Amino acid sequence: MSKSKIRLRAGGASSAAMMAVVLAIAPASAATAAPGDVEDTIAAALDARGIPGAQVVHRVGTTTESYTFGVQSTATGVPVAEDTLFQAASLSKVVGAYEFLKRVDAGQIDLDTPLWDYYPSPRIADSAAAQTVTARMVLNHTTGFPNWAGAVNSETTLLVPGTTPGTSFSYSGDGFFLLQSVIEHLDGRPFDQILHDEVFVPFGMTNTTLSYRAADAPRTIVGHDASGTPGAMSTYTRGNTAYTLQTTGLDYTTFLQRAVINGEGLSPALHEEWLAPSSDAVRDAANPANPFIDWGLGIGLEDSELGQGVWHWGDNGSRKAFFLAFPDRDESVVMFWNSSEGQRSAGDILRAFYGDITFSALTWVGGYDPTPAPSVPVSTGWPELEAAITPIIDEATAAGVDLGVAIEDLSGYYDGRSLFAGKQDRSTTASTIKMALAVTVMQQVEAGMLTLDDIRTILPEERYEGSGILKDGTFPQDVSIGRMLDLMITVSDNTATNKLVDVVGGFGPINATIESAGVPRTDLHFGRKMFGGIVPPDGDLWLTPSGMNELLTRIYEAANTSPTARATSFLSAASAEHIIDLMLAQQVKTKLGATVPAGILAHKTGENAEVSHDVGMVLLPGQEITLSVFSTVRPGFTGDVQAVANPFLQRIGTAVHDYLLATAPTAGTPTTPGTPTTPATPGTPGAPAAPGDPAGIAAGSGDPRNAGGALANSGRDGSVDQLALTAGIAMLAMLAGAAAVLRARRRRARV
Repeated sequence: MSKSKIRLRAGGASSAAMMAVVLAIAPASAATAAPGDVEDTIAAALDARGIPGAQVVHRVGTTTESYTFGVQSTATGVPVAEDTLFQAASLSKVVGAYEFLKRVDAGQIDLDTPLWDYYPSPRIADSAAAQTVTARMVLNHTTGFPNWAGAVNSETTLLVPGTTPGTSFSYSGDGFFLLQSVIEHLDGRPFDQILHDEVFVPFGMTNTTLSYRAADAPRTIVGHDASGTPGAMSTYTRGNTAYTLQTTGLDYTTFLQRAVINGEGLSPALHEEWLAPSSDAVRDAANPANPFIDWGLGIGLEDSELGQGVWHWGDNGSRKAFFLAFPDRDESVVMFWNSSEGQRSAGDILRAFYGDITFSALTWVGGYDPTPAPSVPVSTGWPELEAAITPIIDEATAAGVDLGVAIEDLSGYYDGRSLFAGKQDRSTTASTIKMALAVTVMQQVEAGMLTLDDIRTILPEERYEGSGILKDGTFPQDVSIGRMLDLMITVSDNTATNKLVDVVGGFGPINATIESAGVPRTDLHFGRKMFGGIVPPDGDLWLTPSGMNELLTRIYEAANTSPTARATSFLSAASAEHIIDLMLAQQVKTKLGATVPAGILAHKTGENAEVSHDVGMVLLPGQEITLSVFSTVRPGFTGDVQAVANPFLQRIGTAVHDYLLATAPTAGTPTTPGTPTTPATPGTPGAPAAPGDPAGIAAGSGDPRNAGGALANSGRDGSVDQLALTAGIAMLAMLAGAAAVLRARRRRARV
């Protein structure tokens, strides 16, 4: 990793003097890295997590050490410099809090007067409780509002407290956005202009802005996922003090020194109140850091071995940030990363400056490697399948796409074998994460919290782009939970999905469902809505092939309850069957569905600019298996991921399906895999979807459970002879009864 450092000194301090300062501030027990070793220590921490680029700034008194590492984007290779712009994410809130407090000092607002009295925002017009919310409650996160009530940056979604305002900690970005709207109403200027005029210019923060400036694009980072794949550049045209600040490590350090540490621009009394405990900051009763963490007015507080620290973290998914400052020591550390893995390095970076001290702030937020390395799946050995699909994986790699494959025997016919081949680390989920939400919905139906017939109203601001059909209707729409669940799985409807996230109570219940399936957070996580912004502290979306495979296995086991199945409390058989039926009705047939017959393929697809996945089960009676294929673009890839990756997914579908047919039970030996007379060989992709039919729906004749369409889609050369037709009719007869056979097997297992 490329790296550079600049030391900024006031008064011409020598290197020896700097070393004396560093050694003097470290406690005697701390094994602090020598100044010359700090850079290498940080670089090693970044390299260990595959983080493409970062800025780290450490200031003590009049001496500032600025470190830059890596590149702005792995796609461009442009080095990170000191004026490279990073996303501050929720560190934006501290800047907003400072401006709000200046307004308090000026007498424009009062900390304890309801915001409704200053501006009757339509967002709180329908809630008497919301109309009691004050600026103090916003700043100390006790409004009771959710982090985001609807789409991030929505200025119309209603805000309704989930708890009595002022009584308990409830981290809310929307609360800050509401307070921002009050200031904008009173002042008449947009908040990005207010901050520019009243904070950035006076403090000389020339590399800081709350909204996107096109001229800054060449020196602005992009985020990267866990695999190092770059995403798109964020272009925030509406400044939001909860999360859109773009700045540099040096500029933000200037803000910390002048505003937070020195209190410049605030009265001494209000500066002291800013950094005094205002709420207990308990968001997880089991967090061991709770006794040492409080929240001030828009800033975190911690009691540490070095005295009182002030801090905040920022999480915009693939862009992370963190700072820790000690006002009494006139010291701060600022860290910005362009990777979803950034925060995992924070603990090691702090050790470079402070030695072996545990900071409660990182424990509270999970900064000590909150998403450690994912599980490493172990294949039991499936040499025939491995030989069939490995060449396909290798060809995909050469084409710029990494493939990961997860296959597990569900039936016992193959002696419980499993195969995990290709790329097995974390990647973004795209729409495959909707499987976890589907299970959560059915769990809540079983618990009597919901029914599939319940109607929910979808408002205009709850409309989302991308896949689906609800977005094309008129709003508001009244839609049943059952229909939203159906559309979420069969056509991957994003509007339905995001509404269901709200219906089940947000990300917490979904991730609890994932954990109840025995899948660790490292391997499957639901942290934001489809096309939604990152929601600190919930994080982003990620999966591993083994994590998704385990979730699918648990769904199948629940549908086939038997003495050998694992815990049945995960999901009832009826609920699991309902989910599998929806998967069988999947209408996107551009991946595995192009070559595996629809009547036996229960699956869910997902794709975006970086990935193309298809996860599910092949339910050939007596030979049931999981089959999931994950594709992720490699660094430097510039093509269309679906155009490149989908043919490889189709070929893997063909290879696996051919293997199942070739090893089908022979007459008289129903429990032993048959021995094919000719070894199965990898197939070739089926015919592409018809023009104007990108989802490939027409191939299934409008009914995704119609096996004829799928068989027509799997023709090798586009011709049909009489023998093939006869074989096709025979296969149709077999597939027509597959679902009935499957259900009969389930019923027998439950008797």
